[in-house]
Amino acid sequence: GGASYGGSMSDEALAASLAAEDDGEEQVRAPDAVKRQRLMDDGGGVAYARGSGHGHGGGGIHGHGTFRDYGREASGAGGVRPGGVFSGGGGGRPMNPKDEKLADLFRPPLEIMHKGDFLSARQKAKTDCKWLMVNIQCEKEFDSHRLNRDTWKDDTLQNILSYSCVFWQQYDTTDEGSHYVQRYKVPAENLPHIALLDPRTGGIRWQLKGFQSAEKLADKVSDFCDRYTLEPEPTPTPASAPTDAPDTNGSSSSSSSSSSSSSASSAAPASAAAAPPP
Repeated sequence: GGASYGGSMSDEALAASLAAEDDGEEQVRAPDAVKRQRLMDDGGGVAYARGSGHGHGGGGIHGHGTFRDYGREASGAGGVRPGGVFSGGGGGRPMNPKDEKLADLFRPPLEIMHKGDFLSARQKAKTDCKWLMVNIQCEKEFDSHRLNRDTWKDDTLQNILSYSCVFWQQYDTTDEGSHYVQRYKVPAENLPHIALLDPRTGGIRWQLKGFQSAEKLADKVSDFCDRYTLEPEPTPTPASAPTDAPDTNGSSSSSSSSSSSSSASSAAPASAAAAPPP
């Protein structure tokens, strides 16, 4: 702005001239300045833009379900329903229908998820003689959200997992998820992480990284469960004591007994005959 240069108008003069030429026509508002903000999690499963309102009820709440604590969501804690909309008493405001639909599209598979920590999931799998399926998600990786949208919601895969596995899913940023990542040394570049564990030992039998299709996982789990089982092996029956000879040898036994009896009978008179007279 300022004085004209090279015969051109100043910014202020040019703006005034353009306004005069509009001759009363409807004004078009200038576009807003571009703002870049980082989405943050308030700890209760709600995403908000830093500096645009804070926590429950603040401006900038996003209902896409990207920043949610799966364990909290699955257990219904904190007043958050599965779709990500606040129920009564949460102090927040419901998201609009478009955001709610998007949140439901990417929500975790609550139907098959274990509602508890890692140790309780492992104990349940051990008690039920099932394998433990673990999925560690990363909110920054879209493949994690694709798993929720395209893989875990598959009916065939859900049936297989419900029958043969206990399914446990967490973010890598939650306490439980972070502890698992450290314990099993899962590098960040391997997220999302999927693993099948033996609940008796806690050892990983196989693991995958990144997005996996429902068909591939269904085949892999089915093949593994066909080859291995957690059912205890039947206790071998102790060897039974020898029994009487079968009927086919019964006649021989009877004959032997009869022969022995006959020999004893014939021997008795002979002994009597040999005895001296009284």
